[in-house]
Amino acid sequence: MTILHDIIVPTTSEIIFCCISSDDYGNERKYYTDTELRRIPFSLSNVVRNIRHKWEDGMIVETTVIYKRSIKKTQELDLDRCYGFEKI
Repeated sequence: MTILHDIIVPTTSEIIFCCISSDDYGNERKYYTDTELRRIPFSLSNVVRNIRHKWEDGMIVETTVIYKRSIKKTQELDLDRCYGFEKI
């Protein structure tokens, strides 16, 4: 991680994909995003403009999220983690 933070991150403009495994067999994989590696906070309050819920029978059945600006595909994992799930 020291080499990653001290050498690779400062010399790159964007890290598109970073996966570090704990052993030679790929077990215990950890995925990192560019935002995470650059230690830039990613917060829903900074990217979400509005949330609209569709109600049926007193229950939310659908939610529409309107973002303040476009979100890059490379930030999908950051966004997923903010919503509380991670898909890889």
